[in-house]
Amino acid sequence: MDDEQRASEDQKRERIFRAAEPLFERYGYRKTTVEDICKAAGVSKRTFYELFQDKADVFTDLVVFIAETEMARWERSLSPSIEPKDELLSFMDLHATVHEKRPVLNLVFTEELHEVVAEMTEDIVRGPIYERFRQIIERGKQSGQFRPMDTDAAVWMVGAVMNSMHSVVPAWAKPLGSCDHRRCAEEARTFIINGLLAKT
Repeated sequence: MDDEQRASEDQKRERIFRAAEPLFERYGYRKTTVEDICKAAGVSKRTFYELFQDKADVFTDLVVFIAETEMARWERSLSPSIEPKDELLSFMDLHATVHEKRPVLNLVFTEELHEVVAEMTEDIVRGPIYERFRQIIERGKQSGQFRPMDTDAAVWMVGAVMNSMHSVVPAWAKPLGSCDHRRCAEEARTFIINGLLAKT
């Protein structure tokens, strides 16, 4: 495949992503069909199946596409001299903002997507979000700002806390009334940073 064909394929994939995102948000994963996506994107089913295996493939690739797009925008906004602690705080803010701005990401935590998410977990862990976490934590360890730790374990725990704070806790808090979402998110940030910082 030459560069022109690859660019055309990327444009078609992005067109399908942009059509699928609001459909998944509005109707949920199960009720959104391949036909709905094709109609909204203005592409044939043949074109769809040339690019994706099925609806699950579109959803998982959409999640990665959003992550990569938002991360690239965030990275362009960073100062080259930012300290690891401030970079991690900024990254946690990005995570919260993206979940609010792109609510399709919250579908990852719904019961209807457990099987799909289980299949994509390895791609997510090896993807840009967790790789960026690894870089920040490694840089913090090398600079002495973060304590010595198992980087992979720290990345996994930080990701779990952040995902819980921005997706799971708000749903639990509504019936319980025990935790304001933003206050809980702020406490989670403090908890994470205090867990990583070297003792002075």
